[in-house]
Amino acid sequence: MIETKGLTGAQTLLRVLGGMGVERIFASPGSEWSPVWEALAEPQGESIPFYLSSRHEEIAVGMASGYAKATGKLPAVMIHTTVGSLHATMALRGALHEQVPMVVFSGESIGFGEDEGPDVGGQWLGHLADIGGPARLVDRCVKWSFGVNTKSILPATIQRACQLAMAAPRGPVFVSLPMEFLFDKMTKNPPSELGSAPAPTADPGGIKELAEMLSAAKNPIIISEEAGRSSAIVALMVELAELLGAPVVESRSTGYLNFPRNHPLHGGYDPQE
Repeated sequence: MIETKGLTGAQTLLRVLGGMGVERIFASPGSEWSPVWEALAEPQGESIPFYLSSRHEEIAVGMASGYAKATGKLPAVMIHTTVGSLHATMALRGALHEQVPMVVFSGESIGFGEDEGPDVGGQWLGHLADIGGPARLVDRCVKWSFGVNTKSILPATIQRACQLAMAAPRGPVFVSLPMEFLFDKMTKNPPSELGSAPAPTADPGGIKELAEMLSAAKNPIIISEEAGRSSAIVALMVELAELLGAPVVESRSTGYLNFPRNHPLHGGYDPQE
């Protein structure tokens, strides 16, 4: 169980991400993330993600995408609200199409400095706010988009975002976190982190039938587009191609190295050639 009750929202963000296996935060933040900077500066009794800052939101998402592809691990991204979220959408769309997992957080304000407590600044209402918030601005470019509207669900929402990003099919998810909740004390813990749905698996009978078809084929050819998401699959692809004597052709739009390109059985990028 990840304990968050009594922590600030900023401390909760870091603790839940660490508890869900997130080891890196790639950021291009605005001033609304100051509570998180304060939490990062505190002595930590447990592991929290390593924080890296960049100069632009699209760069931050691109760094996270490369990290996820190279390591297979889930990264987090922190970006500025509204325009910053829109800056990120180009890279988020690419991550969505390539099924690259990441959990992206944007700042927000729900009180626009009118409520008691920390003053987020009058610039929010006039310059940094859009109807529906940043979650509505980017929802077509991510797998799931949600704006936290009460602090009681903040811990569970962060946890759920991590689970959804890694669930098949993987992809980027987006959560907007109001600055006011990052200052507030949390009243609940998230549920158990063991509730993720397992990935689908192939039918054993279908695998056997496919193996028989391949072994009986006179001129088999393998076409791969995204198998390179896993280095283990690439190694097995080499073994299968050598066993069958089958060339492996990659698509022209692949985002991964699916087969060694200096291998004699690499068949190029056009199955018709």
